[in-house]
Amino acid sequence: MLRKIVGRTASSSFNQLKVSTPRISTSLLALRYQSSSSTTTTTTTTATTGTTTTSSTPGSEQQPVVKQEKKQEDIKKKSKREYVPINPKLQDISEQIKSAILKNEDLSESFEILEEGISFLKSIQQDERISDSQIFFKFYPLTIELFRLAQNQPKNNQPVFKKSLDELLEFFVNNKIATPWHFLQIGVKDLMVSPGEEITATHYQKFLSLWFKCFEYCKQNEYVYMHTIYSIRGKKGEIDYQPYYLNNLAVYCYVQLCSLGEIKYSPVDASKFSNKENHIPLRYNIQKTLNHLGLYNKGSFQNFANFLRNDEKKRFDPNGAQSLYKIDNTFDKKQLDMVYLELVEVCKERKIQIDEKIICALMERYLKFEEYEEVFTLFENIINSGIKPNIESWNVVIKAMTNPTRIKSESKYSRKQLMENFERTIKTIQASGLKFNAGTIGAIVSGYANFGEFEKANEYMKNYSSIPGATNLANDGLLRGLISNNKTDEAEQKLHEFISQSKAQYKPSTNVMNDFLHYYIQRKNYSAVNGLTQFMRQHEIEENVTTRTILINAYFESLHAIGKTPDLSSYLKQMEQSSKANKKGFNEHMHSTLLKGLIQGGNIEAARQLFDILKKRYPRSSWLNTQIIIAEVTLGDAKLGEDLFNNYIKEIRNDNIIWNTFIHNLLQKDERLADVYFNKLKQQQAQEGKVGPNFYTYYFMLQHYRRKGKKDKVQQLINELNEKDWKDFGNVLPKFINNLTGFVDVPATLLQRVNA
Repeated sequence: MLRKIVGRTASSSFNQLKVSTPRISTSLLALRYQSSSSTTTTTTTTATTGTTTTSSTPGSEQQPVVKQEKKQEDIKKKSKREYVPINPKLQDISEQIKSAILKNEDLSESFEILEEGISFLKSIQQDERISDSQIFFKFYPLTIELFRLAQNQPKNNQPVFKKSLDELLEFFVNNKIATPWHFLQIGVKDLMVSPGEEITATHYQKFLSLWFKCFEYCKQNEYVYMHTIYSIRGKKGEIDYQPYYLNNLAVYCYVQLCSLGEIKYSPVDASKFSNKENHIPLRYNIQKTLNHLGLYNKGSFQNFANFLRNDEKKRFDPNGAQSLYKIDNTFDKKQLDMVYLELVEVCKERKIQIDEKIICALMERYLKFEEYEEVFTLFENIINSGIKPNIESWNVVIKAMTNPTRIKSESKYSRKQLMENFERTIKTIQASGLKFNAGTIGAIVSGYANFGEFEKANEYMKNYSSIPGATNLANDGLLRGLISNNKTDEAEQKLHEFISQSKAQYKPSTNVMNDFLHYYIQRKNYSAVNGLTQFMRQHEIEENVTTRTILINAYFESLHAIGKTPDLSSYLKQMEQSSKANKKGFNEHMHSTLLKGLIQGGNIEAARQLFDILKKRYPRSSWLNTQIIIAEVTLGDAKLGEDLFNNYIKEIRNDNIIWNTFIHNLLQKDERLADVYFNKLKQQQAQEGKVGPNFYTYYFMLQHYRRKGKKDKVQQLINELNEKDWKDFGNVLPKFINNLTGFVDVPATLLQRVNA
C-alpha cells in the first residue's frame, strides 16, 4: 500500500544502493597513500544498529540508535562488541576535507575535494578493511556542512555552485553518507510555498516519495539512525533535528492527500509512517513540528485536523470495545465527563441508544471517583429508557449506596435512611426476578458490614455460599466493613480464619490489604505495615496504584520519624524490581495516578521527588505535568508552579484546559498572579490568535470574585462577556450571570443572549 501511495520512487538501482567503481585518483591525496609501502589494517566491522547512542563527536564512530523492532537479545550482543580504532587513512582524509571545507569559499572546489576523498576511500575500502559505518560517521558531518553552505549561498555567489540540493542528496545517498537530516531539508524545501501560492496534492505526493526513499535508504543502512546529529564543529554544533520530524510530516502529507480525495484514508496506513504499530502522532505534536519547521498554515492544518476528527467520529462505535477502553482509562471525573458527553453526542447523531454495558462501565468508573450521584443518575437513565436493568447494574448501585466514605459523611439520621433504602433496593431486585450473582452477594455483605450490621452480613454469607465465587467476595466485604468500623483486631482474626478454613484457598483482595495498610499507617505502626507487605508477597496479592501510594507515604513518614532523608528514586526502583511487581502496570497512567494520590495526601515532598524521576521517562506527559503544577500552586511554591506552567504551554500543549486549571488553582493561592495570567490568556488570543478564555474561565473567575464580594472585578468580567460574540455560554455560566443581576449591572443584551 505504501508503494502505491508514494509511487515508484525507489528504482532497482537505488534499492541495490551499489556504488559504482571509483576512478583511480591521481591527486596528491591519493598519491600520498599509493606511494606508502605499508598497509594499515583494521578489523572489519559490519554495519550495525548498536545500542542507544551516547553522543560523541564526529571524530569517533558513534553508536547509532536502535530501531524499535529490534529484539533485546540482539541489542545486548551488539552492545558488547569491542571498540575498533579508526583507520588512519580514513582519519587523515576526513580531516583534510574538513579543513578544506572550512577554509575554502569555493563550494565547487570543496565538493570536488569531498568527491575525490570518498572515491579514493571506496577504492581502498576492501584492502584497508574499512566499514561503511566508519566512513559514514567520519563523513556525515562534512556532508552536512557542505549541504548547509549550498543552502545558504547568495544568489550572486561567484563562482557559482552548479549542484542542486537534490543532486547533493543523491550523491550522498549513493555513497552511503547521507543522514535523515538531509532528506528532511529537501522535504521542507519541497513543502515550502511562496506567499499567495497554494499547496497542492503534488507537494504532498513529492514529500511522501522522498520519505519512502529515506525509509528504504535507512532500512538498508541501519547505522544512519541517530537521535542526535552533529555538525562539523562537533558537540558545539548540534543540528536541529528530531527523528520524529520526518514521520510527523509524512503523516500530515498522507492525511492531506486523503482529504483531497487522492487516496482512501486508512488509520493502519497512517500509522506506518510513524514507525509505531497502530499509532498516529497527536495532532498537537504534528502542529508543533509544522510550526518549528516554518510550514504551519492555519487553514491547511484545520483541514487536516477536521478530516481526522470526522474520520474518528465515523469509525467510533459508542457501544464497542473502544468506548469501554476510554472509560476504563479515564484519569479523573472531568475526563470521564468528556467521554460520557462524547458518547451521548454520537448516539444522538446516529439515533441509537447507549448499551447498558457501557452505562454500567460508566457507573463503575464514577463510583471509583466517589461520584455517587452520577452513578444514580446513570441508573435512572437505564430505567427511563425502558430497559430492565441487569444484575451488574444493580450491583454498582448497591456499592454506591453503601460506600463506607459516603456512610461516614452522613449524620446518624441520614445513615438510617440510607440503610432503609439499601434494604428496599435488595427487595426490589428480588421482586424483579433477577438472580443474585457473586458480585451481588459481595456488595450486599459489604453493605451490611459497612453499616455495622455484621449479623445480617454473616446471614447472607451463609445463605448464598453455594453461588460460585460468592464466598471470596463476601469475605472481602466483611473484612473491609470490620476495618471501616475500627474493628481491625477482629478483622485480622477473621482473615486468618478465612485463610485456614477456606476450601477454595481464599486470598484477600488488594483492596482489603490496602485498608489494613491504611489503618496501620494512620497509627504509625510501620512494623505492621512491613508485615503486611511481606504477607502480600507470600500470598502473591497484587499491588495496585493505591497500594503503592500508601507504601510511598509510609516510606517517607517512617524515615522522617527517625530523622533520615527519603530517596524515592531507589525506593521506586526497588518497588519496580520486586518479584511480584516486575514492572507490571508501571506505565504513564499508573504513575500519574500515583502522583495524584501523593498530592491528595498532601505529601508535596514525595510528589516532587516522584515527578523529578518520572519527567525523564515521560517528558511530554500532560497528566504528570498538570498534576505537579496543581500541587505546587496549591501546596508548594507558586513560583515553581508558574515555571512549570510556562514550560508546559511552550513544550507540551497550549490549550484551554491547562490555562483554566492553572488560573483556577492559582486564584486561591495568589489572586494577583492569577489576574496576570488571565490577562496573558486574553492577550495571546488577541495578538497571536491562540486559545483564549472560554465560558468556563469566566465562570470560575466570576464565582471567585462574587464570593469575595469584589464588585468592581465582577463588573469588569461582565462587561468583557458583553463584548464577546459567543453563541454558546455553556450550561452553568448563564445561570450564574442571571443571579448577578442584583449585585452588578448586567446589560440586557447579555442577558438576552445567555438566555436564548
